[in-house]
Amino acid sequence: MEKDFNEQDSLKVINQMIAQVNSNIQIGAASSMVMAGYTVATIAILNIILIHTLDKPYFSFWVWMLMIPYAIIQHFIEKKRDKKAIVRTYMDTIVGKTWKAFTISVVVLLIVIFGLIYISETWILSLLFNPVILTLTGLAQYATAATTRFKPFLWGAFTLWCGAILCMLLLPLFGKTVEIQFVILAICMILGFSLPGHMLNKKAKVNV
Repeated sequence: MEKDFNEQDSLKVINQMIAQVNSNIQIGAASSMVMAGYTVATIAILNIILIHTLDKPYFSFWVWMLMIPYAIIQHFIEKKRDKKAIVRTYMDTIVGKTWKAFTISVVVLLIVIFGLIYISETWILSLLFNPVILTLTGLAQYATAATTRFKPFLWGAFTLWCGAILCMLLLPLFGKTVEIQFVILAICMILGFSLPGHMLNKKAKVNV
């Protein structure tokens, strides 16, 4: 009788741990993803507005400095979430490392492109910002999809990649200005980032 109880108890503990792992991945990843998508989309729209309202439109790009306080706040939120997590899996680690590598890559990219703009004294290279960032985001999203096996992440990755291509294809139709790229960036971040996050949150409510 004691043996049967122990076996059942062990299975119960295992099931609880599996449920906790699922909850950790879904709730944690979805919350930061939803916020990141909406934050980038909002700043992109603000950038467009500032381009048309400021006397010197190139000052409008400084609005992206808002990402610094957002990143700091998000960092502390993630730290707090990690401390509360009962189970941290290898999958959590892979996903976390993937997005850390993405962040470093974006910072390096911005430094390189700004450096080339300064050296070449031409702003034409600024047209690379959005398509390259969308491409890198799609890469990280695809890696997350492969790790978590959550299909909406895969759809999000392809949405971001298609957005990168559209940034190039639509330029001739809109006078080779960066505004259309910001519109594409905002749409892609909502559809390819925030929407999958909402879907993950919805799934989390079922598993918790």
